[in-house]
Amino acid sequence: MIRPQFIGIGILIVLIFSCGCGRRSGNTPVLVPVSGVVTLDGGPLPKASIVFHSTMGGSSNSSVGRTNEKGEYSLIFSQRNIGAAPGSYLVEIRTREEVVDKDGNLVSDTPERLPVRYHDHSTLNVTVNTDNPIINFDLKSK
Repeated sequence: MIRPQFIGIGILIVLIFSCGCGRRSGNTPVLVPVSGVVTLDGGPLPKASIVFHSTMGGSSNSSVGRTNEKGEYSLIFSQRNIGAAPGSYLVEIRTREEVVDKDGNLVSDTPERLPVRYHDHSTLNVTVNTDNPIINFDLKSK
């Protein structure tokens, strides 16, 4: 007769090998850990949101990030997945922040500091690939 603890160990081993450790889950594409620095007129651009919109169709392939005080960012594809899928992207960078309270009322609105060519009418196009996962943006205010 097989002891219960051996059955439990066997099930655990099967679960470990069937989870696909290190492999993609579900519909998550292979991702490149994209990061870089965003500057404005030569200085770091803190607290900016950055969105990579796939130009190959489907908003599900977009990745987002936020710059820190040094202008550094890293992209996130989803809650558990870091990076962006290889391919072509239109990039939007914004500094405007809207803060709402728990009732949905606007309590703070930081105006946009960047020209529209970097967000609403973005001209920023990049290609993500494994050869160079570092993508920097040197923005100009004029």
